[in-house]
Amino acid sequence: MANVFWRDNHSRLDYDCFGDLVIFDTTYRTNRYDLVCVPFVGVNHHWQNIIFGCAFLSDETTESFNWLFNTVLESMGSKAPSSIFTDQDQAMANEIAGVFLNARHRLCLWHISKNAPSHLNSFNSSREFHSFFNKYLYHCETKEEFEKTWEEMVNKFNAQDHRWLNNLYKIRGKWSPPFNSDFFHGGVRSTSRSESTNHALNEISSKTISLYEFVLKYEKDLLGNGVEMKPV
Repeated sequence: MANVFWRDNHSRLDYDCFGDLVIFDTTYRTNRYDLVCVPFVGVNHHWQNIIFGCAFLSDETTESFNWLFNTVLESMGSKAPSSIFTDQDQAMANEIAGVFLNARHRLCLWHISKNAPSHLNSFNSSREFHSFFNKYLYHCETKEEFEKTWEEMVNKFNAQDHRWLNNLYKIRGKWSPPFNSDFFHGGVRSTSRSESTNHALNEISSKTISLYEFVLKYEKDLLGNGVEMKPV
């Protein structure tokens, strides 16, 4: 068995009601097999986390993501989400576009902010630059305000040829809130909800736990119901 995805019937009902928005990341590894744990997380009408399902992947290749997304789609009655929040993994992005054809793929603002210092070099020491950076990342309310803020920043700091900033600008439709007001997002801007679920998963697991033991704990502590297994 290389990859596995499971959900229970209650998770399917939750997905039917709240599956317009799905959040997940692949940063969490657990159990003795060092598999990638991928919880599919949503938000209910009480602004609480809900788990639509969970997967273990042997790797983060295009093939694994293709299998996972097609399996999720089949398991959920071919209903695709409207918005999907992830990190900037390119293999994942390619398969989201290929499987969830009409979904809006959103990138986590927290990950962008966290990774920025490693790319900004001399700009890291400028308080004024960070003021611009935080404004266009979090506080622009319209596309026009975003474009104006970006242009002011680029001109003021002579950043026209900065590769990372230029690449970030090219994909602004995936992370800037003003460019995504036409899609449901539930007020979510990052994958932090998925990461908080990772923390809960960490509480029930260890590096020595087997998959069978993990699933039993997952059922008991996080779901409380039987699960439907869909192994590859």
